[in-house]
Amino acid sequence: MICLEAGKLGGTAWRHLLNLEYGCRRRLYYELAGEKANFTEPHKSIFDRGWYLEPAIARLYCESTGARLRGPENTVLPRDAWLPDWWRGHPDRIIVSHPRAHGTGILECKTAGTWPYRKMESDGLPLPYVYQLQHYLALTGCAWGAFAVLEVDDRLDDYWTDMRKAGVPRKCVAAWAVECVHSGRWKFEAFAVHRDRDRIRYLLGEGRRFMGLKEPPDKIPDVNGAAPKTCRECPYRRTCRGIGEAVEAPAYDEEVQHAPAELDGLFERAYELHEIKREAEAAYGAARAELEGALHAAALGPGIIAGPETVPALAWTKQRRRTFNSAQFRQENADLYADYVVENISDNLKWGGGKS
Repeated sequence: MICLEAGKLGGTAWRHLLNLEYGCRRRLYYELAGEKANFTEPHKSIFDRGWYLEPAIARLYCESTGARLRGPENTVLPRDAWLPDWWRGHPDRIIVSHPRAHGTGILECKTAGTWPYRKMESDGLPLPYVYQLQHYLALTGCAWGAFAVLEVDDRLDDYWTDMRKAGVPRKCVAAWAVECVHSGRWKFEAFAVHRDRDRIRYLLGEGRRFMGLKEPPDKIPDVNGAAPKTCRECPYRRTCRGIGEAVEAPAYDEEVQHAPAELDGLFERAYELHEIKREAEAAYGAARAELEGALHAAALGPGIIAGPETVPALAWTKQRRRTFNSAQFRQENADLYADYVVENISDNLKWGGGKS
């Protein structure tokens, strides 16, 4: 369920209300209207991943900042009276004190695979996360908060649900995750977010318009003549698009296809290179960070840095990067966006994606 309860919206609902990333405002409308779902939504292991690792993320945040937290119970603060009744929510943690901030804050704990985590490192928080925290800041009256994000090995995604069903203790998994960060195998980052009146005003306006709808909003546009991936497992797909069970994406562990034996060598070579690349990227990242620190310590500055004769000279530059917020542009200029966007479908191969 997207909604906390009938007619109430929590912080994660903005992804859907604003059609951001994999969100869908039409689905949100069906839930708010009490529409009976056509199908049961499949359980996703990523939810168990978040359940297991939330305590570890909270601990890592305290370790890295010196903050004190309250929660996960009793995280509801006095509600600002000026907000509409449908604006509700339960933050992951309340930041009771922080050595470098004044007053109470809000903490949200998230996990991310390697690629989403790296994207956050380079581009900052995704817009749905920003709006989620602004929702809680408006709800509680707090002036600041943080998103604490833990990078998790994607290869474990098939096992979180199995561990929970087997009764693996949560505290043991959390302790192991903290050790993964301490040893450098996983990464952890906390992103500070401050209350933004303009964003809150924007959410309030969009929320009021949505809550006043009498008919379902438009569907997400088709992609190459077919329903987008978001719709294929949606519990309302028959009501919305007439989509039935036949087009539902099969589970990875059912009806496994076996490649011909003559492809064994190609499989093994591709996987070997994949592992080499993954390990080399991690090793290079660590070596580069160490080199950057050493260059600063040696009082060197941007320019051409000559090292040993066995390697090329190093060009050290300071780069200014600007990014274009395509999600916000699409939301505010939908017609113009539709005239220029080019969509395509490509194949995606992921090692460890199934069970044989």
